[in-house]
Amino acid sequence: MWIKPAQSLPIPFSGILTPKRGTPLDWSNFAGSVYFGQFPPNMRPQYQNQYNLTIKRELPGNMLLQLAYVGSQGHRLLATYE
Repeated sequence: MWIKPAQSLPIPFSGILTPKRGTPLDWSNFAGSVYFGQFPPNMRPQYQNQYNLTIKRELPGNMLLQLAYVGSQGHRLLATYE
């Protein structure tokens, strides 16, 4: 079953993010896109750990037992999203 694609909408930042070659860029357009203000000079870097553990064992009778765990952990993040 084919689904008809939705009508594409114009990109609102196409003129700002992709200026013509040789055109000077007006940085005042980006003033509203600073989400967290200025970063402190002593701010430590953000990082994330990702975990993946899988254990497989063959059981009698051509059966397979598989246990798996997947997780992630963020450190010093400025914002979190569920």
